[in-house]
Amino acid sequence: MKKVIIGFIALALCGNVSAQKIGHVYVDSVLTQLPQREAAQKELERYTMELQKEMENMITMYREKVARLEKDKKDLPEEIVASRVKELQETEQNIQQFQMNAQQKVESKEEELLNPLLTKVQNAINKVCKEQNYNYVINSSYMLYVNGGNDLTPMVMKELGISK
Repeated sequence: MKKVIIGFIALALCGNVSAQKIGHVYVDSVLTQLPQREAAQKELERYTMELQKEMENMITMYREKVARLEKDKKDLPEEIVASRVKELQETEQNIQQFQMNAQQKVESKEEELLNPLLTKVQNAINKVCKEQNYNYVINSSYMLYVNGGNDLTPMVMKELGISK
């Protein structure tokens, strides 16, 4: 959103906007059409499932410990019960921490997988803009209203070898 606002401020400060060539690109649409996007999405899903399985294993082990403690509780000395309760609390905290870290890891992985694709799209936009002499290009995906104008999306897709 900041990029859109900065873009509008920059346009307002330009003064003679009518002499400037302005275009727009539906970047999200281009990204979804990239063949590498599907592979990146599958890799992200695989990674997410791997973390989810690890989380499920931790929960299963936790539940087994709880069940074992409930079963053996009456036959154990108080000190051992207290020790196991403390251990369960630590395990519970570890699970919560793992869950928070997993979310951050998934976000980092998504960024790692998407950044090369975004760079590829940006390079294609830059090339099209230079060839067509555009001064400004706005990401249409963030525009609230676009009616007409110079849609560079087809040219960017062609530059990337994407056919609709």
